[in-house]
Amino acid sequence: MTFLNHMVPALLLVLIQGANGQGGPIKLYWTTDHEWQSPKYSYGAPPAIYPLELGTFGPDGPWQGLSVPLGHRDVDTYLDSIDTFPFWPSPWSSVSEILTVPGGGKLSQWPDAPLDYTRSDPFYNSTNTGTVTQDAMSFFDKDWDRFYHADHVPVVAISSWNVSRSVNGAFYAPRVGTLGLAHSTMENGSLLQQLNGETGLTNSFGLHINTARFNGPGSFILGGYDQRRVLGKVGVFDLMDEDMGFLPRVFLSDVTLGVQVGLSPFNDTTMGLERNFSIFQGTQNDQADQLTQRHRGQAGSAMVVPDPTVPLIYLPPGTCEKAASYLPVTWDSFFEYYVWDVSSPRYARIVNSPAYMGFVLTDRQGNNVTIKMPFRVLDLSLSSPIDDPPVAYFPCKSVDSTTGYWKLGRAFLQAAFLGVNYNNNLTFLAQAPGPWLSNQWGVNEIHEIHPDDVNLLSHDISEFENSWSRDWTITTEAADGPSGNDKQKKAVIGGSIVGGVVGVFLIGFCLYVCSRLAHKEIAAAKLSLAESEARRLGREVNVPVASGGRRRAIGGEVVAHGALGGRPKTPVAVLDDVPPPYGEALKEGASMPPPYGPPAGESSGSR
Repeated sequence: MTFLNHMVPALLLVLIQGANGQGGPIKLYWTTDHEWQSPKYSYGAPPAIYPLELGTFGPDGPWQGLSVPLGHRDVDTYLDSIDTFPFWPSPWSSVSEILTVPGGGKLSQWPDAPLDYTRSDPFYNSTNTGTVTQDAMSFFDKDWDRFYHADHVPVVAISSWNVSRSVNGAFYAPRVGTLGLAHSTMENGSLLQQLNGETGLTNSFGLHINTARFNGPGSFILGGYDQRRVLGKVGVFDLMDEDMGFLPRVFLSDVTLGVQVGLSPFNDTTMGLERNFSIFQGTQNDQADQLTQRHRGQAGSAMVVPDPTVPLIYLPPGTCEKAASYLPVTWDSFFEYYVWDVSSPRYARIVNSPAYMGFVLTDRQGNNVTIKMPFRVLDLSLSSPIDDPPVAYFPCKSVDSTTGYWKLGRAFLQAAFLGVNYNNNLTFLAQAPGPWLSNQWGVNEIHEIHPDDVNLLSHDISEFENSWSRDWTITTEAADGPSGNDKQKKAVIGGSIVGGVVGVFLIGFCLYVCSRLAHKEIAAAKLSLAESEARRLGREVNVPVASGGRRRAIGGEVVAHGALGGRPKTPVAVLDDVPPPYGEALKEGASMPPPYGPPAGESSGSR
């Protein structure tokens, strides 16, 4: 008895008409979508409405995932016993991971299987176990009049999935599974390979997670992509060799802090007025440098892998710390996260501004593409079971990599488009828009990714600013003083002292002004008499001036000289933070196992 007779995962998808008709791209639902209507052809049964909205997920988001209903397939056009499961897209694995009830999920039935499964992710510091089987996944076509099937998809029923919560050894279980998309060397191939044989769907996808915090709609297209999610230059990256698990060959050559429009919100006397400056500290890792050299990358750059299955931006030691030195954040050594100081006026100034963290990626032709991460999406929340009540955090984490590369997780993919063409072993990365999609674009700009496509269509990069303008507060006044966390308390104390001195000064100044006003009246009377005498005699007479200097009266003209001009006061620079001590880096265990087998053929090395 197959898994089909127990619990058939049925991908209830909306087909988007493509160039090849029924074989066109497929648009998947997200957990923030509201409902799905059953097929209109249900043997006389009225269409049923099933809730799809699972909401957002933490504890390090909020995130929106793919919403995939699973259920029994009784006839060719009807499903019953439907339940909805959340998934992260998993580009570099061919296996879909479904959480069982013992594993913290909802899957209550799964077959016995002789093949045990264990996977560890040293970046996310997680380990999961389960059993592997091959069974069916199904989905409807655009008109909901029949199924398409992939009958032997690699599926893992996860019975245990633990993520380390902190250095004290506490763990928690994730609530979201993974949807395997990569090629498989198993007899029947992967999900996409089987759909290709059934429907002509190309072995490809396009993804933009977007920002759930600002209700930005996500986009995930099997067999194609949404052009509205691709802005500016598109970086094209090929895949690495089999020993590296056919991961994309992406080189991170720089990380910057900058501002899209207006003045910089960063408090720094040397860099604060610059629009963009580098904070990248290199790899500081001999193994990583050797890997970069082996794959013909620029010296000093780091290999990175975009991965929606992990939450944070994982970088070589030093770069996150350098970024933090310009921000009102503190390092929580217990939970190993940078936490925003929401009481600091600099917090609102930075996260509400058009400031960004830029990632300069070098592709296979040596071209650079910059992905700008607005600080609006770098202000996320740590919630239970990591922290309760929730706290705001900065999703950048230093990792001393043992694999020679680092990962750019969901935090990065809020503002980046990721596409993969498994047919010719190419990965595409580009700037993605913010939550406000242009009204000038079409409602659907879905394009198929053909097997021989080596580039994608995009919109002008100016749409990046337009898509965020409603959520930005432009900085119009320059920031004062250098940054640095260690000096922040000194700034408060210094500010209090300066405030007290200023108060005393103001009281004395008022008394002084009153005295000088009286003196001025007397001096004015003397001035009038002296000037009259000077004009009568026609000679030079020294005349006292109320300002404290003197002036000469000559033949009826009075010329001032010797007065104190009153030089403008130099403003007191309030001292701010200094860089915190480096946090204890997350240590990795064994290297991640590569995805399951090489791809077919040879590797090419609005709201």
